[in-house]
Amino acid sequence: MPEEAVSLQNQGVRVNLRILPDGSVESAMPVERARMQSDPNYRLLAESAERAALLCSPLNLPQEDYEVWKDIILSFRKVGTGGA
Repeated sequence: MPEEAVSLQNQGVRVNLRILPDGSVESAMPVERARMQSDPNYRLLAESAERAALLCSPLNLPQEDYEVWKDIILSFRKVGTGGA
Protein backbone atom coordinates (compact mmCIF):
# COMPACT_ATOMS: atom_id res chain seq x y z
CA MET A 1 0.00 0.00 0.00
CA PRO A 2 1.36 3.45 -0.79
CA GLU A 3 2.70 5.22 2.28
CA GLU A 4 0.24 8.10 1.77
CA ALA A 5 -2.70 5.71 2.21
CA VAL A 6 -1.51 4.13 5.47
CA SER A 7 -3.68 6.50 7.52
CA LEU A 8 -6.75 5.18 5.68
CA GLN A 9 -5.91 1.49 5.90
CA ASN A 10 -8.56 0.73 8.53
CA GLN A 11 -11.32 2.53 6.63
CA GLY A 12 -13.61 0.68 4.32
CA VAL A 13 -14.48 1.41 0.74
CA ARG A 14 -18.03 0.62 -0.34
CA VAL A 15 -18.31 -0.65 -3.89
CA ASN A 16 -21.52 -1.14 -5.85
CA LEU A 17 -21.30 -4.41 -7.80
CA ARG A 18 -23.56 -5.20 -10.73
CA ILE A 19 -23.44 -8.89 -11.40
CA LEU A 20 -24.64 -10.88 -14.40
CA PRO A 21 -26.66 -14.10 -13.99
CA ASP A 22 -23.53 -16.23 -14.58
CA GLY A 23 -21.77 -14.52 -11.63
CA SER A 24 -19.58 -12.28 -13.79
CA VAL A 25 -19.01 -8.83 -12.30
CA GLU A 26 -20.34 -6.42 -14.91
CA SER A 27 -19.22 -3.30 -13.05
CA ALA A 28 -17.65 -2.27 -9.76
CA MET A 29 -18.11 1.38 -8.84
CA PRO A 30 -17.08 2.97 -5.54
CA VAL A 31 -20.10 4.55 -3.87
CA GLU A 32 -18.28 7.72 -2.83
CA ARG A 33 -17.29 8.94 -6.30
CA ALA A 34 -17.04 12.58 -5.18
CA ARG A 35 -14.59 11.65 -2.43
CA MET A 36 -12.40 9.94 -5.03
CA GLN A 37 -12.06 13.30 -6.78
CA SER A 38 -11.24 15.26 -3.63
CA ASP A 39 -9.10 12.77 -1.66
CA PRO A 40 -6.19 11.19 -3.54
CA ASN A 41 -5.47 8.69 -0.74
CA TYR A 42 -9.06 7.50 -0.70
CA ARG A 43 -8.92 7.25 -4.51
CA LEU A 44 -6.00 4.80 -4.21
CA LEU A 45 -8.02 2.59 -1.87
CA ALA A 46 -11.18 2.82 -3.96
CA GLU A 47 -9.34 1.92 -7.17
CA SER A 48 -7.77 -1.04 -5.39
CA ALA A 49 -11.21 -2.20 -4.22
CA GLU A 50 -12.55 -1.87 -7.79
CA ARG A 51 -9.73 -4.05 -9.11
CA ALA A 52 -10.25 -6.62 -6.35
CA ALA A 53 -13.95 -6.89 -7.15
CA LEU A 54 -13.28 -7.38 -10.86
CA LEU A 55 -10.55 -9.96 -10.19
CA CYS A 56 -13.00 -12.04 -8.13
CA SER A 57 -15.23 -12.50 -11.16
CA PRO A 58 -17.02 -14.79 -11.71
CA LEU A 59 -18.57 -15.11 -8.27
CA ASN A 60 -20.04 -18.43 -7.17
CA LEU A 61 -23.55 -17.35 -6.14
CA PRO A 62 -26.83 -19.27 -5.92
CA GLN A 63 -28.65 -18.81 -9.22
CA GLU A 64 -32.08 -19.00 -7.58
CA ASP A 65 -31.30 -15.80 -5.61
CA TYR A 66 -30.18 -13.71 -8.60
CA GLU A 67 -32.71 -10.96 -7.87
CA VAL A 68 -31.15 -10.56 -4.41
CA TRP A 69 -27.49 -10.33 -5.46
CA LYS A 70 -27.57 -8.84 -8.97
CA ASP A 71 -26.92 -5.33 -7.62
CA ILE A 72 -25.18 -5.23 -4.23
CA ILE A 73 -22.89 -2.99 -2.23
CA LEU A 74 -19.85 -4.60 -0.62
CA SER A 75 -17.44 -3.06 1.84
CA PHE A 76 -13.75 -3.64 1.22
CA ARG A 77 -11.00 -2.85 3.68
CA LYS A 78 -7.36 -3.73 3.95
CA VAL A 79 -6.79 -6.58 6.35
CA GLY A 80 -3.44 -7.11 8.03
CA THR A 81 -1.38 -10.05 6.90
CA GLY A 82 -0.51 -10.99 10.45
CA GLY A 83 2.83 -12.47 11.30
CA ALA A 84 4.72 -12.37 14.53
